[in-house]
Amino acid sequence: MPSQLRSLAKRLLRVRREPTYYLPWFTHPQARCVLLLNNIESKFKGETPRAPVEVHATQYASTGGVLREYRRTLTGPTDTQELQLSANGGKPYGLVTIRGKG
Repeated sequence: MPSQLRSLAKRLLRVRREPTYYLPWFTHPQARCVLLLNNIESKFKGETPRAPVEVHATQYASTGGVLREYRRTLTGPTDTQELQLSANGGKPYGLVTIRGKG
């Protein structure tokens, strides 16, 4: 019953959840931390790939503060963008979120 009520409230209030990926990141003195962004998933869903796709990645520190924000545009389903993640003197780990619109 509570899930049905929640679904009804979402429809009435027009609440939409934006798809977001949550990924851990960490760095090491002898290794780079690189995040590869692409839209290859659209090829496997049977959808017609929409291009361009705007991608927004936010890198968070281990304390929860925002370290860096990245905005990239993917021009097609096989386009790949590389992001170098670094700790900037803080602890060498945290979380990165990725959202896309397109």
